[in-house]
Amino acid sequence: MSRKDNTITRTLEECLASWNIKKAVEMTLSDDSALTALFELLRTGDNEIKLRALMVLEELLDSMPDVRKLALIRRFLDEILLVMERGNDEVSIHSLKVLAKLVHGVPLYPDTFIRLANALKNLVKSRRNEAVLLEIPPVIMNMKAVSYTPRLMDVLSRLLSSKNLRLKAMGLRLLLNTSAYTGATPLLKTVFFEVQDMLSEKDVALADFALDILLEISNFPLREEFIDDVVKTLTIVKNLALGKSPELREKAKLAAEKLGAAIKKYYARNPQKAMEKLHELLVHERFYEAVDLALPSETRTS
Repeated sequence: MSRKDNTITRTLEECLASWNIKKAVEMTLSDDSALTALFELLRTGDNEIKLRALMVLEELLDSMPDVRKLALIRRFLDEILLVMERGNDEVSIHSLKVLAKLVHGVPLYPDTFIRLANALKNLVKSRRNEAVLLEIPPVIMNMKAVSYTPRLMDVLSRLLSSKNLRLKAMGLRLLLNTSAYTGATPLLKTVFFEVQDMLSEKDVALADFALDILLEISNFPLREEFIDDVVKTLTIVKNLALGKSPELREKAKLAAEKLGAAIKKYYARNPQKAMEKLHELLVHERFYEAVDLALPSETRTS
């Protein structure tokens, strides 16, 4: 490291130590050497310095063009992942906030996508503080790849086959992020089938994440191949809307309305199939589902 670089690093560290975030932001905006030094401090600084360095990065990324963010991902993703994995809870939280902004609007190369997906998977499995885990969804929402190679799709397949429902939900979200997604029948069938086990008050954060997925996919036309799973899902969502968890009620109610409207639209085009499905549900004593099919946009009161 040159004498100039040493001076920049020392000055930057002094700014962070004294909570002069504004000056640190100004330094890194005007000098690439200062930006490099900021990432160096993620490797060498203590937790407080790392935390403040991450806060500077959050401000920088708000206005950074995508091409610049891509360059940072190529050079410094490993540093951010390392501090995310090894930092204290507050450092990990801000690392995830940085990652969410860093990958927003920037398609990742398959190997980079896989590295990030595996790091997030390990974080979920590490059973960290819930406050840390709650920052993972915004990262996943923004993760897209420039191409979906067999190796990358294998990673998604492993997530979808996981017994850990949070990892399975992560796989569903990443699958929905694939650039080829256009509401294709096999994918929607997979999502409506897999999402049902995630809609439980036992894990409010997971259910909230699953409801977000449902709000998105309810915009796509339904098909006969998975309509039964949609009706089952609607029944579960309505139960959440009437459940004991205030954090889920409003979003569940909105999801129920959108799913109900989609079902109603499907059966308006296929009235004979509606009668056949009602008969099938009644014969098998699936009465709640029959009610939800007959009155898809209503919320039961009992």
